[in-house]
Amino acid sequence: MVENIGIVKVGISHDDLTQSIMNLGLLKPLLQKILESINSDGLGKEDAAAVAKDLDTAITAMTMLLSGFPEYQN
Repeated sequence: MVENIGIVKVGISHDDLTQSIMNLGLLKPLLQKILESINSDGLGKEDAAAVAKDLDTAITAMTMLLSGFPEYQN
């Protein structure tokens, strides 16, 4: 779903946003592995899936913000 939320002012640099997207992508499998290993009661996989979904949402939102930078607008 896409919502028009009006003008958004971003207080982060292009480089910081790009780096954060990359870091979250790298962090995702590590967090999933940790959650699966510390939760031996069967909930580890559920927790890992929930964290993966949340990180995917964050990465998507950050990528959408990144697309608003002049470097990506033609």
